[in-house]
Amino acid sequence: MNKKEDFLDLIEVDLGLCRGFASLRRKFRLLAFFDPNNLTAQLIPDRSREPKAYVAFYRDLVKNIRSYSPTVIPVFKNLRELNSDVLLIRMLKKEILEEWKKKNFSRGTGTNELLTGVFRSSTYEELIVMKDKVDIFSSLGQNTMIWISVKNSTWIHVLEAIESTPIQSDGSFRLTLWNDKFTNGENVFSYLTISGDGDIFYDDGLSRRRINAAGVTKDNDGEMLKMALSLADLDLTLYDSFFSPKK
Repeated sequence: MNKKEDFLDLIEVDLGLCRGFASLRRKFRLLAFFDPNNLTAQLIPDRSREPKAYVAFYRDLVKNIRSYSPTVIPVFKNLRELNSDVLLIRMLKKEILEEWKKKNFSRGTGTNELLTGVFRSSTYEELIVMKDKVDIFSSLGQNTMIWISVKNSTWIHVLEAIESTPIQSDGSFRLTLWNDKFTNGENVFSYLTISGDGDIFYDDGLSRRRINAAGVTKDNDGEMLKMALSLADLDLTLYDSFFSPKK
């Protein structure tokens, strides 16, 4: 859960850790291969007798994923089940915090781009480029990290875009986003609606608000795209020009 109280045992924060959540969850989607029956015969420390070694074992696997390494996760069926192990929750929160720190304070991750978004409004053309990038990752079965912001505000949010609708006759379209504020099955999605005039509206399931700017985060999209294409056995050169930085 991306809530302040969930991380008070680790750090005092006045902002959500949305970028850490979205980044790590996205890496899991691409790089984690769950092996519930441990067919890979990994040597897992006994959970009851060696709890510290058990946690360290899974910490190493999560760190591999954070480092962009395809990784087999034994015993668990999916990320939700992994996150339900009470011995592993604190470790996973620490890794989310580390991912958040890396994405917000390392060079080359586009943090300045996110921050300057609160001082301007995105053009319709920029929003179409965002949609195109979301469509590319969606076609590969992967999510895209996008940022949204409210002008002259400290509110910046980062989420995973799952898919977009076709552009309608009036120029409008909508993005479906993973919502990190809910755990029940009824509110797992948020929505970003763009009108043909370039107006942007964000609906998180609790309220609908108008925002001013949105875009795809840098977050090593080039590297993530290469890995997604490699796993899909597709030709990266078809996408090079689209994701290359503009000079």
